[in-house]
Amino acid sequence: MNLIENGKDLLKKTIKKLDNLHKGFDSLEYECRLKDIIINLHHSIETMFITGLLSINMWVNLCSGLSALQAVRLLISPST
Repeated sequence: MNLIENGKDLLKKTIKKLDNLHKGFDSLEYECRLKDIIINLHHSIETMFITGLLSINMWVNLCSGLSALQAVRLLISPST
C-alpha cells in the first residue's frame, strides 16, 4: 500500500468511526473514541501532505534542480 492509499484508507476508517460516535457510550469510552478519531484524522492528513511534498520534490528535482525547501518557499512566497 502506498502513502496516498494509506491516507485515504485512514480517512475512510475515521469517517466510519465518526458516524458511529453518536451511539450511546459512557463518557470515558466516548473520549477514547473521539481521541482515536482525532489521531487517525491527523495521521491521514499528514500522510497525504507528505505525499504531496514528495511529489513537489520529485517535480522540482526533475525540472530545475531546486531542493524541496526552495520549491516550497517559492510556492508559499507572496508574488510580487
